[in-house]
Amino acid sequence: MVKNDYLVGAESWDAKKKRYVRHGVFLTLRSDGSVSESTTYHYGIRHGQYQEWNRKGVLKRVGTYENGRKSGEWLTYTDKGKLFAQDQYVDNKKHGRCVEYDTSAKSDRQVKFVTHYKKYQRHGPFEQYNSKGKKVVWGNYVNNLKHGTWFEYDWSGKRRSKEWVNGDLVK
Repeated sequence: MVKNDYLVGAESWDAKKKRYVRHGVFLTLRSDGSVSESTTYHYGIRHGQYQEWNRKGVLKRVGTYENGRKSGEWLTYTDKGKLFAQDQYVDNKKHGRCVEYDTSAKSDRQVKFVTHYKKYQRHGPFEQYNSKGKKVVWGNYVNNLKHGTWFEYDWSGKRRSKEWVNGDLVK
């Protein structure tokens, strides 16, 4: 929250905590009255839909909280509203297939990177694409380290491979 922002929403008395807690949808408003974020709370804990907008009113981020932690699909957009990243979360950590898009491409959903995560560490297939949508690098990660055969195309278009074992290049 930026200085001079203010919140709009309801609070409920929590007898255990002996204080008022946020409950329901809360809006964070900028000093000009525009909404910067909308967050759903369940008795003081973020739980449910989350949305964030930039100063121009363009959606910047959308996702879901479960018991105060990021969960499920989270989408991030550029200042112009173009999809930049599509990430999966479990228990507040990236987990599963995450995609980053090339926002300079003419196509709205030109993939730049596909990375798989396990508890916020790269784990599983990785792919990198050039601006024309051609796969140029691919391989696997195990516990955040390159492992196995990795392929890439060099500047001349020739495919090359390298062998990795637990993050160390072996050939």
